[in-house]
Amino acid sequence: MTTGETVNISEREPDAPAAGAAQNPGSVGGAVDRVKAEHRAKVKKNAVRKANDAIRARQKGESSRLQFTKEERADPALSKSIGKADKAADRLDKANAKIPTRKKSPRSAFLTSRQARQRRAFLLGKRRGRPTAS
Repeated sequence: MTTGETVNISEREPDAPAAGAAQNPGSVGGAVDRVKAEHRAKVKKNAVRKANDAIRARQKGESSRLQFTKEERADPALSKSIGKADKAADRLDKANAKIPTRKKSPRSAFLTSRQARQRRAFLLGKRRGRPTAS
């Protein structure tokens, strides 16, 4: 045997390279491809969320009133319909104002020394696997 030669110690034939490795040598079982696909999906989801937030922000201050031009408002044949539309929009605004907004419950930002001691003991007991007294 000369330098640079390799010899199989066992009688078993060496395994052939995996088919996936030949296609994309940088990926281990397609993990890199999967991560890239997940990243693309996340970017797309965030873009959709931003677009929806922008739409909601624009609509937040607006009521759903019909927009009439000066000529349409001046037309006597449309005045009754325009009046009804304005009245309906006023009712909608009034009803929307009555809907309560969801408020976050206030949480105390600071713990008393007794609460901090109890919390620390609970978390340490949980880490060590001890049952905690309640």
